[in-house]
Order: sequence, then C-alpha cells, then structure tokens
Amino acid sequence: MDLGASKTVNFLDKYGYLELWSILSLVMMAISPMYGYVTLLGLVLYIVLMVKCIHSSSYSYPLWLMVLLASLSTIWGAVGLAFEEVFKLSILILLISTYKFIKVKFDDVLSAFFYVIFLTVLLYPFLQHSGRFSSIFNHPNNLAYTIVLLSAYFLSKGDFKWVRFFIATTLILLSGSSGGVIAIFLVYATYFYKNSKFQMLYFVLLIAFSIVIINFAQELPVFSSIYEKISALDVYTVVDKSEVLSFGNSSSFVWRITYWLALLNEYSYMDMFHKAVGLGVGAMSYGNYAYDWMVTDPHNDYVRILMERGWFFGAVYLVGFYYLIKNSGLGLYSIPAIFLPMSIGNLLSNSCLLLILVILIIRSKYEKL
Repeated sequence: MDLGASKTVNFLDKYGYLELWSILSLVMMAISPMYGYVTLLGLVLYIVLMVKCIHSSSYSYPLWLMVLLASLSTIWGAVGLAFEEVFKLSILILLISTYKFIKVKFDDVLSAFFYVIFLTVLLYPFLQHSGRFSSIFNHPNNLAYTIVLLSAYFLSKGDFKWVRFFIATTLILLSGSSGGVIAIFLVYATYFYKNSKFQMLYFVLLIAFSIVIINFAQELPVFSSIYEKISALDVYTVVDKSEVLSFGNSSSFVWRITYWLALLNEYSYMDMFHKAVGLGVGAMSYGNYAYDWMVTDPHNDYVRILMERGWFFGAVYLVGFYYLIKNSGLGLYSIPAIFLPMSIGNLLSNSCLLLILVILIIRSKYEKL
C-alpha cells in the first residue's frame, strides 16, 4: 500500500467515515438486501480506490466454496438466482480482502447497530409485520435472530452488560419470535455456564425464567405461543396433513413440521442426480418455488440446503459454512446463536446476519495485525 493511500485512509479513519459507512451498510441490509449490497459495494469499491490493493485471504475460502457451488447450480437450477448469490458472496469476499488495510472499530460499529435497532422501538406502532414488531427488518424473525447473534458476539468477548440483556430480551419479546426467545435464553445460559463466577447467577436466572414461563405462560403472548405450539403437536396428525399437503389451522410449530415432511417426501421422489445436487439455488425462495403447493420458505435451513443443493453439494456447503462460523470467533456460542436456530428458521436468507458474520471474521482475524 503506498504512502498516499495510507494517508487518505488514515484521514477517513480519523473522522469515522468508514465506521459510519459500515453502520449504514448494516442498516440498509436489514431494510432490504438489494439496498444493503449496493451500499456495501460502494464502501468496498471506495476502499479499493483508496488503498489500490486487494489482499487474498484464506479466511474467505469458505465464501469462495459457496461461490463455486452457486456457479455450478446454474447448470440445472435458476440461472438468475444463482448469479445473484454469486454477486452477493463476491462483495463479501471483497470486503474481507480490503478491510485488512484499514482500521475500523468493529466493536463500535456492531454496538452502534445494536442500539440503532433498539431506538426504533420509538416507532413501534409503525414498524410492525402482522402485529409483531419488526424494527427495520422485513420480518420479525430476522430481527430476533440478528439480536441473538449480536448478543452472542458481545458475550463471546466477555462483554456482559445487564442493560444489553434487557434490551435484547425486550426486542425479541416484542418481535414475538418463539425461536428467538429460546435462542437468547440459551446464549445467555452458555455465558453463565462458561464463567464460573456466574454459576450461581446462572442457576438463579434459570429458575426465575422457569417460574416466569409457568406462572405467566397464559398471560405473555410469546410464552403462550411457545406453550401452544408444543402442546398442539400430534405426530399422526402431522403425518396425515403432510400427505395431503394441508398446512393451515395449526400452530406454527406443527405447521413447520408438516411442511418439512411434505418437502422431504418430494425429495424422496427425486432422481439420483437431483438427490445429490439438489434443485438449484433459490428453489425454496419466494417467487421461485419448485412446487406449486409451496406457500412460503421452508423455515428450516437444513431442509432448504438438502432441497436446493442435494446431499452431496449440501454436505460440501455445510462444511464451508462451518468454517465460516469457526473463523468468526463465536466459539461455543455459535450453537445456540446459529446452528440450532437454523433448524427452525430462515437464517441463510437473512443477509444482514451474514454480513455480521463476515464482520466478525474480519474482526477476529485482522484485529491483531
């Protein structure tokens, strides 16, 4: 990197322009992936023009693997959606390749984004989706799981604050996401479990949480929702509904299982080729559903991966995704924050969450350089 570029970048760092642009990219990504990636592309190109250099990093290899799989998918799947994924992943690769040359306070960026989301509570009546608070996100579940991931990040670096716990819990309760409530509880339980000085506090909170569920399950909507979803589960009914493709008039938990069984049944009828490589990128996404009876996305990323990428490419994709998470520095927190929620949600379609993971990789690997 030449001296002139270094001075220019240092000037930008001094006044925090790169931090502001990074926060703006996260906000725009939450509002709309299209706006987010355009904003992010502008940031990346600006950095490239300033430093006049790109660094090839092994930390981006998992993303390169995903690009390869998406590119191969164009042979038998939807070309447009596959190239769209290649474009998005390429921007994230460029992000990793350029941020090495600048000094961005990633802790400040992610903390600021967290509090920006919280401030949107002031607009609660106007930022709702089907009666649930969604903040600047296009769906309440995306809000909930993003807050879960940010909380996991703060805790993974030992930054525990009661005010943040209160904010995270409040936002997730307002979102009405049952999976989000369970995930945030498990994230904080992981923290208390890992820190021996908080062992007693961990058990106190666990007991208090259980009492809240028992005593107020019928009074607080989100807890009531969890209770109803579990109690409504009937294996025989689920199997019968999946066979006749009947998904309505059930709790969302029962509906999800019914939907998954119907999709897995379709998978069983695929030929050997498509069982191995899937139906192609985007086959489970709105506007490009592979089956005319589909009414929404799978709400299970493992089922999505199997259907879109097959057992072979799906396994390769999961290996790449695993190393992506491993490089993020989340450690044990990745289980309750990422891998478990993937079984009941659409985390892979949450572009804001993916951008945060990439920022965590940059922070984890480059902060000491």
